[in-house]
Amino acid sequence: MRTPQARLVEELFRGGVPAETLEELRREAGPSESALLGAVLATGLVSEDRLYASWARALGAAFYDLEARSLENDVVQLLPKELAVRYQAIAISIVSGEITVALTDPQDVEAVDAIRGHLHAPVVTVLACPSKIQQSLELFYKTSVGIEAALGELDLGRISKLALSDPEEFQRLAGENGVVHIVEQVLLGAIRERASDVHIEPREDKVVVRYRVDGELEDFYSLPSAIADALVSRIKILSDLDIAERRKPLDGSLVLSLQGGEKAEFRVSTIPTVRGEKVVARLLESSKEALKLDQLGFGERIRKDVRKLVAAPHGLLVVTGPTGSGKSTTLYSLLAEISSPEINILTCEDPVETRLPLTNQVAVAPQLGRTFATVLRSFLRQDPDVIMIGEIRDAETASIAVQAALTGHLVLATLHTNTAIGAVPRLIDLGVEPFLLAPALLGVLGQRLVRALCSRCRVKDEPDPTLLRALRVPPTYHSRPLTFFRGEGCQYCRHRGQIGRLGVHELFVVDDALQRLIGRNETEDRIRSAARARGYRPLALDGLRKCLLGLTTLEEVARVAAER
Repeated sequence: MRTPQARLVEELFRGGVPAETLEELRREAGPSESALLGAVLATGLVSEDRLYASWARALGAAFYDLEARSLENDVVQLLPKELAVRYQAIAISIVSGEITVALTDPQDVEAVDAIRGHLHAPVVTVLACPSKIQQSLELFYKTSVGIEAALGELDLGRISKLALSDPEEFQRLAGENGVVHIVEQVLLGAIRERASDVHIEPREDKVVVRYRVDGELEDFYSLPSAIADALVSRIKILSDLDIAERRKPLDGSLVLSLQGGEKAEFRVSTIPTVRGEKVVARLLESSKEALKLDQLGFGERIRKDVRKLVAAPHGLLVVTGPTGSGKSTTLYSLLAEISSPEINILTCEDPVETRLPLTNQVAVAPQLGRTFATVLRSFLRQDPDVIMIGEIRDAETASIAVQAALTGHLVLATLHTNTAIGAVPRLIDLGVEPFLLAPALLGVLGQRLVRALCSRCRVKDEPDPTLLRALRVPPTYHSRPLTFFRGEGCQYCRHRGQIGRLGVHELFVVDDALQRLIGRNETEDRIRSAARARGYRPLALDGLRKCLLGLTTLEEVARVAAER
């Protein structure tokens, strides 16, 4: 009976590897199958994918082309880190209670038994390439093994004594394998943790790497201060920035190559601090499809009214909220709602975060004279039906947006204000005349992001009366029992009790009566009172509704929506 090694040799021979080469490699490897696999891979005659696909056929096992970014975190986390790393295993799917696990060696009886013993469920094993399993382990499990190994390659003493006045030498240092690998692992870690931003911060005696996950900053890695400048320089090289310039803030972008030809794009910003340069890299999801309007968490009434507003032939619809509140995501969803081959949609953004089909998107570049205002003036000569403005920042942009809305275009834009109704005085402060703003403005959607409760460890909780008062819960709610929830923490949410984020919203729709108030430049309080009489409900009430549905906590809603 032929051994698995003999069957592998036959598979490789049929795949075009010369017989004499195979025989020589087999003699050198001896009876060890792993040694033969390594020897064949070292020749470069066969790719790793092809080699392990052949090995799977030789074993009569299924081969799985593992792409880490296509995996789901909750499935991967079924295996604890210690078990996954020890046996080089990744849980890849669960169907009807049966869990499929990828291994580098499905013949490893000890590994299979340990995995089955932990999962207490039927397990199907498949074979995957070792390098892809390793990358998946680094991506999904919080481990600094790769970074520690890279640090071991560096001469920290030499780095700390390096003359920073020599840009050429410094650029060479920043390209050394250890530094390259550390930067790569830090950026991959951001993807693994679902982070929106990476912060690399110099401290007195170390460099701290922090990720912003679900809106909150968390410390992840602490690195020797000696490599701080080398890390920053490596990121500057990737971002096409001047590594010799350390006195001015710089902005750029970098692209990280992933498995399967996928790419991750980061927007990079550096600033000089008293302890050295700090870097923030924001993960952009330009290849991600825009969410459907039904996926944004709107209440039924708001969703219905928003659809009416974006169906209007002309006018201005503004989305407000602080930085990081999901305004761009909402605008993309609104554009996806109305996008069709029959209309001309133009967007002006800084930067373009998601690429949309059937849409002409322009990224502003002030250094080239391509500002929001200059791009918008050009747009008006491009026969647009719909214009999207990434942010109204100045008087000229605000004026052009209102004029476009009054001359037959639908304009969607974002604005930084604390409330939806606060957009009215803000636009007037920017120089828009009230008598022009009133007929142009269709409505304002205000939003915030709150952390969502983990559905697996959610339990009932008693409401805090102080928070109810802070949110000004209407007396009608007190006439019936209120059921709130909290997260206890579990492996699925990494013991946070919360995972992911969701939106809370308020919508201010401008009708004829409100137009008259805006045109007369009435106070914000007067406009708010009139809006409430016409159905406007503040942000806190939508948040309260989501608390009662068990989607988030009262503390989260109070954090973003309590009236002060």
